[in-house]
Amino acid sequence: MEDAHIANLKFEENGHLFGVFDGHGGQEVAIYANKHLEKIIKATDSYSKKDYKEALRKGFLDLDYELENNGGLEEVAQIRKENPPNKSPIMKMLQGGDENPMLDSIGCTSNVVYVNYD
Repeated sequence: MEDAHIANLKFEENGHLFGVFDGHGGQEVAIYANKHLEKIIKATDSYSKKDYKEALRKGFLDLDYELENNGGLEEVAQIRKENPPNKSPIMKMLQGGDENPMLDSIGCTSNVVYVNYD
């Protein structure tokens, strides 16, 4: 079961963004990804060049970096305080059952799809 999701039909004029985030061991990273991923994707050079596949890939790498380096862990800790877990603590995992899941290194499997009607 997912812990957070994106269903943005107004990501851009002719494009939509859908995503499902499943936090392993807790919902904190999924909530963080949901909150930040869209703006991180739009900040990539690939997005400005309309290379959406690369923008998604780079967006996840940048999200992972932000989690570990720019206050992300502190924000995840605050999310945990505000949303007490029903599961075990956050675990480092890199696994997925889907064909092409995007993964981050601190415990969230995500499947995100960009749909463009150009």
